[in-house]
Amino acid sequence: MIHKSSKMKIYAIVQARISSQRFPGKILHKVNGKPLIAFLLERVNRCHELNEIVVATSTDRNDDSIYDYCNANAVTCYRGSLQNVSERFNDIIKKSNIEAFVRLSGDSPLIDQGIIDKAVSLFRENDYDIVTNVLRRTYPKGQSVEVLRSSAFLKAFPETRKNTYCEHVTTYFYDNKDNYRIHNIDSGRDAGNIQLSVDTKNDMKVFEQIVAKMDRSHWKYNWEEVLGLRNCIVNRA
Repeated sequence: MIHKSSKMKIYAIVQARISSQRFPGKILHKVNGKPLIAFLLERVNRCHELNEIVVATSTDRNDDSIYDYCNANAVTCYRGSLQNVSERFNDIIKKSNIEAFVRLSGDSPLIDQGIIDKAVSLFRENDYDIVTNVLRRTYPKGQSVEVLRSSAFLKAFPETRKNTYCEHVTTYFYDNKDNYRIHNIDSGRDAGNIQLSVDTKNDMKVFEQIVAKMDRSHWKYNWEEVLGLRNCIVNRA
């Protein structure tokens, strides 16, 4: 979808599925006539450090709607195992021959593209295996960014595909952090417990209220401005 950087080949891989346990179908739930995942894609598409965006969903028939949405909107979509998310990533890496990837979750509609660019830029300029902001979380949930070196992921894949790790793609690396060169980005704030992702129906209501408060295009709000809108809503309640 985007081809902005001619340097190291790095894709954003967005994991998404319909069968969320707490809020099934949230990925395509419409806000102002637009599905949740569209907000994320509009933001990530404005990154300057990425070559491509791939939505990684499953071959489960429930996820046909995600594939159809991507196909209708010229978004690259890969379909693989429903339960083994790590396998989806492994397949995309091998098929695309990418040197690194950014792991993103489809339920983070207000992800700050500036954080993504910062993380990818740090990765490009240094010899890290992983650049992340979740090893020590100081950014709100919904602002999680992880850049992983493909060679490190592929080498670890036999371990990450085990039941304890296959759904949570990066947990293995943090559990074995001494074996990897990991750089953690700090926000300078203690915001790690604040919810800006959409996990439940109540989270969706807060997201809808945040969007309703915006007086310019949503991608023009950075994470701190989004947090300010969220705090106004929560404090008022």
